[in-house]
Formats: sequence, structure tokens, C-alpha cells
Amino acid sequence: MTERLLGKRILITGAAQGIGLAIAHACLAEGARLFLLDQDGGLLQKSVSDLGAPTGMVASAAVDITDARVSKQLCWMRRTGSVHSTRSSTMPV
Repeated sequence: MTERLLGKRILITGAAQGIGLAIAHACLAEGARLFLLDQDGGLLQKSVSDLGAPTGMVASAAVDITDARVSKQLCWMRRTGSVHSTRSSTMPV
């Protein structure tokens, strides 16, 4: 790990599998804190667990980002500087 992303906060959509999950693994390995989003809550929870990230490094939420209310909430979270996920964890963004 080179920690090129140490101190960075990254939001990844489609994070439960495929390219999204691969990006999550790579970013975590480089020291980034992650906020992972996916429609499939069960698969997302398993993927977060499989990441094996230290406490506080990953927050996640099962959401449909095509829903306008969700998009507005994500914008609000970015402006206010915190993410409150469905896993009851908080991470500054």
C-alpha cells in the first residue's frame, strides 16, 4: 500500500459487486475512507464485511441513486460534511 489516497473520502456507487467493489478494494488499500452505495442491501452488507476494513473506514447505504430524493440527500450530506448511513455509522465526507 502506498497510501496515495490517505485522508481522502470516496463515494462509490454500485459498490456491492463488479467494478464498484474492485474500486472499493483498491481505494481502501490506498488508505481512502469509503462511502459505498448499492441497491442490493444484502449483497452490499456482505461486500462491506468481506472488505475487512478497520472500524470507521467504510460506511454504506442501500439506496437507489436514480431516486431524486436520494440524490438530493447525497448533495445535502456533501454540503454538511457528514454521511449518516443505514448501518448507523457516521463518516465525514
